[in-house]
Amino acid sequence: MNVTASESREDDDFLLDLGRSLLSAVVVPVDYNERPTTFLSPTATSTATTFKDSLSVDTSTTSHSSTSFPLLGEHVKSSYPYVAQSVYSGRAGGCPLSLMESPMDLSFDASKAVEGAVESSAVLAGLRVSHDLAKRSPRARSVGRSPSARVKKGDNPPRGVWRNRGGYIAAIYVDRERVYAPLRKTVQDAVRDRAALEQARLVYTTKDSLKRFVNTVAELAGIPVHVPEELTSDTVMHASAEEEREAELDQYADKGVEASDESADEVGVNSVDDQASMIARAKWVPIRLTYDERKLLRLVESAMQVADYTDKVDVQFPPHVSPARQMAIRARQMCAILNGLVVAEDYSKGAALVKSRDYAAYGNFYRKAFEISRRYKLLNPERMRSTYGKLIYFLMDTVRPDTVGLFEHIGVIEPVKTVYSTLQASPRALKMLNDPLLEVATREIYSEGRSRGEVQRDIRAKESAIRKLSRKYCAKGTRTKKNKGHFGGYFSYMFSSRNDDDSSDAEDNAMDDEEAGGAQLTQEDIEQCIYALGDHSTYLRFNRLPCDRMIQYMQHYFSPDRIDVDVTGKYNISLAIQEGTEGSRLTHSHIRQYNFVLQSLTLWREVISDMYRLWHLAEEDLLDPANPYTLQQTGQGLHRVQKSPKVMKAMRQIVARVQRQLGDRWIGSTIVHLGDHNVPNALMFIDKYVQVPRILGPLVLCLDKIAEMKDAPGMSNLVKSFGGVENLHRIILSDFFRHAFDGSGGDNFFDAGSCIDGRLTSAWNWCSQIEEKPYFPVFLLTGFTGFDGKEGW
Repeated sequence: MNVTASESREDDDFLLDLGRSLLSAVVVPVDYNERPTTFLSPTATSTATTFKDSLSVDTSTTSHSSTSFPLLGEHVKSSYPYVAQSVYSGRAGGCPLSLMESPMDLSFDASKAVEGAVESSAVLAGLRVSHDLAKRSPRARSVGRSPSARVKKGDNPPRGVWRNRGGYIAAIYVDRERVYAPLRKTVQDAVRDRAALEQARLVYTTKDSLKRFVNTVAELAGIPVHVPEELTSDTVMHASAEEEREAELDQYADKGVEASDESADEVGVNSVDDQASMIARAKWVPIRLTYDERKLLRLVESAMQVADYTDKVDVQFPPHVSPARQMAIRARQMCAILNGLVVAEDYSKGAALVKSRDYAAYGNFYRKAFEISRRYKLLNPERMRSTYGKLIYFLMDTVRPDTVGLFEHIGVIEPVKTVYSTLQASPRALKMLNDPLLEVATREIYSEGRSRGEVQRDIRAKESAIRKLSRKYCAKGTRTKKNKGHFGGYFSYMFSSRNDDDSSDAEDNAMDDEEAGGAQLTQEDIEQCIYALGDHSTYLRFNRLPCDRMIQYMQHYFSPDRIDVDVTGKYNISLAIQEGTEGSRLTHSHIRQYNFVLQSLTLWREVISDMYRLWHLAEEDLLDPANPYTLQQTGQGLHRVQKSPKVMKAMRQIVARVQRQLGDRWIGSTIVHLGDHNVPNALMFIDKYVQVPRILGPLVLCLDKIAEMKDAPGMSNLVKSFGGVENLHRIILSDFFRHAFDGSGGDNFFDAGSCIDGRLTSAWNWCSQIEEKPYFPVFLLTGFTGFDGKEGW
């Protein structure tokens, strides 16, 4: 829109003055080590490149052709983030506004915000107050100081408006700092100013968003502006036009079962139901931590908790910082962590290490400490939510091409200790993986729908199997003595070992004769391995059960050939979705959506079943010296983008397995995003699928609790208002099956839609809107607290 003078304005030249200062803004680079100490005002044209130097402006269509607009400085052409600073001028003076943090998300209506800014004679669209900048800049201190606001007796302006020296001033808080509008003569004008301030909460993200912002402001101000493509070409890794077209066509494609290149060891490695080889399971299942190992775990976790390593190294350095300087900064931060670990473990040794810098002498200590921490995270995905990422990024930097020469003699990385690698040290113990009794010793015992006697019988059988296996396959010299029940009396059965298989001594002696060399694994070592395999069964049940329950709910309440009707007549319980309706990006009929959701839930189930294998492969990709990462802006901030060929291959195998399992034609896209701007690296991939139990778990808990609490005071009437338990289940499930799998959560079909990762993106998008659902009070009454859980659940 063109800016024209309004007849309602008291001063005819007000908008002319505003037009000269509306776009008076500059962009300066972010210095990650120091805050900027200078403030480029609209009048400081000598210190900034003019508007015409960076942008091509058609001044023939505006009356402000003589005005010089220092909008974008020379630094804009660099590839690192920027701080946007804007100043507005007018009769009441100006106030500096800036954004020091990046990246953020846009949260405003651009046209309304800029229109409101024009009305209030302030370019407040898009910039948050920087308290640091205001303190350092003389101009900021002079014009940004809070005016003295004295309210006369009997004068009660609305909230957010203050009376001041014959007029009224509006203000809002932005990050605990007040932002003031110009002085107004009437309360009504001040109220309109405050509304404009509330709307103008634009936060600056990347050069790409800056380009959109500049174009919007210029269009509304009536000044045609063209931003050169080179200013934003290196900001976000966008998919090519051909890839986006293929992704859009791929949303509704029906694909047949794809051929798979899976080997025998890679099929169903972590699936107990498929009766996979116990050897294949043991290769990926981590061993339990011992008591002594937990000391090192606490040490590493505490060090990573207080470290700000990624804040120092994961930045895009200014152009004047040479690669050698960048490597020195990174190496200094890495040495600080290595020094700190030894100092915390032993102060005297740490003091000597700081002087000698002989890190190779502590190579075994570093390898053991980092391996224990990684192993603990695999065994407990809900733990170390922030520290594990720092640890992996630190280890990634030890194998970078520019730093590997400094740390290759130390060797801080070693493979995670698994059940197979532990048993492999002893030929005798390795034979245990083929023993049929091992399945009984590692079986998960269920109590649902079973009598107490049946459960106790299974527990006794499991304990007996563990004792037999541990005695049979441990080194003979480390075997504990059998108690023959010499205590006598009524309680002698408690100390008797009559349930042990004493007839296996001859077989044990034969195994000792056959065993040649190898490590001497004790009975406790064997028990640790058995318990680790049992922990894996528990992990599968706890994390895979929500997927199984959701599939059961879906098959119970819905049918691909039948659409039920809501008994209250208020809700739609059909699974059909339409693009553009209620946020959906896909168009599916009821039967197509039914099969699409079933495929997605089954896929998630298989991913969780193979999570240990995927996690090992992810660490191999992340810590591969031949596969370095690059630091890039992905549109979601600065990320380490790295290809993950091993995880990609494994995911394609899982997708092919699900296709064969379901038998029907695959609905939607089979694109797996990995190593691009959607899923930058394997760590993000793992973190994404670890969220599946956190999404489905609270949902299943709510559905299960509804039937239990239907007669509770205050709950019965609420359930009846939704038509009863069965109908309430259908309402919740239909909404989840429709809008958690509707392709939402992305700007295009390449970033979201029906692709493998886009299904999970849509589910997270549904979780973010749970408070808006009409059945949300039911969630609260059944104990719902959120989908993200907490540390350690």
